[in-house]
Amino acid sequence: DEARRVEARLAAVEPELPIHQRVSRWSNLAFEHAGQALAAARRSPYRVDDALLDRAVEEIERARTLAGWTSYDVVTVEALVLSAVREAYLGDASVAHRRLSSVEQVLGRGPEVVVAQLFRAAANVRSLVRLGRATEAARLGRRYLDRIAGGDREGNRLLLAYEVMRAEHPGTEFP
Repeated sequence: DEARRVEARLAAVEPELPIHQRVSRWSNLAFEHAGQALAAARRSPYRVDDALLDRAVEEIERARTLAGWTSYDVVTVEALVLSAVREAYLGDASVAHRRLSSVEQVLGRGPEVVVAQLFRAAANVRSLVRLGRATEAARLGRRYLDRIAGGDREGNRLLLAYEVMRAEHPGTEFP
């Protein structure tokens, strides 16, 4: 309820905000909702909240559209990552894997994209598992956990760690 009240208050003043604040607001909101959507998969019945994930993809697209042809290239990468996340969890795993490969450069960037790095890594692990490549997914996921560091809340690292655990121990959700 509190989040909805804050969101409603921000919506009322959004047109008056500078473009960079509007882009940042939608980007942050998208990743917050994506995190909540994927966190649902860590609890019984072990399913992603697809409506919330769809909403996150819409929000990041709104941020990308607002950014336009400005210097907000990070938002373009974030939009590619979240669309691939949606495919990895709910759509075609091979499409997700191709999209994720197209944004591999996100791993080489700095702290401004840590959240996108973690979501990309988790989606990559999930898509590989769905493609029947669990051993490779676990190995890659462990490497991502070692490699990605910095400015993120622990919940997003947990998202990646959970995907690695699923790859290492298939069937743990449904014994």
